[in-house]
Amino acid sequence: MGEFLSYLKNFLRPGYHVKKIQEDFRASMHALKNRDLEVLKCNEKSLAKAIRGRLLATYFLVGPFGILGPIVGTYFQYWIATHLPFASLLTFAVTIIVGNIFSTLGFQIIWAWTARSLYRSPDPPYYHWVTFWSDILPLQLKGLKRWLGANSILMPMSVVALSLIDKFLPAIGHAVPIGVLTPAMELIFVHTALIRLMGDVFENESQRIAQHHALPTAA
Repeated sequence: MGEFLSYLKNFLRPGYHVKKIQEDFRASMHALKNRDLEVLKCNEKSLAKAIRGRLLATYFLVGPFGILGPIVGTYFQYWIATHLPFASLLTFAVTIIVGNIFSTLGFQIIWAWTARSLYRSPDPPYYHWVTFWSDILPLQLKGLKRWLGANSILMPMSVVALSLIDKFLPAIGHAVPIGVLTPAMELIFVHTALIRLMGDVFENESQRIAQHHALPTAA
């Protein structure tokens, strides 16, 4: 609890965000300059910095996968949930669930491609996959926890708003694509904070992943 309160105190300081954004930028530039992660395995600190930059890039590149959430949500609203009770709330849930499933898969696909040099080795193919999942699953689990925390603010607001629309303005509820409204609300209220939260996850997880891949002779 004390660690969480300390983190929250830092998170609420604008200076903390400025400092971390600068670190993120330097890590991203370092990753661009060092495209082959294999050659950094002899320097754990440099490898961690490059991995951090690539994780940030992967996070931003995953956006097109998440767009499938609003697309499926809009289809669900107009073609499936039209005559169902609480259609807007059901559409909201479908949009969130589908968007996050595809974003999770998208992150795995992009990371597997951009960091493929980490998983090249003479070992059997199954070992590559075991190594990959041991790198990515703990990271995504931490990301999910932070996403749930951030959306604990958005969800109640969205549920109340959509319930009011369903009850008092059913025509508008049918006309406005909830699949578009939901990610728009998430972008405004949650995503800006979530970027920093995930940036902090990438900072910590990049060190764990680098330690996993660094050569035994690394300093």
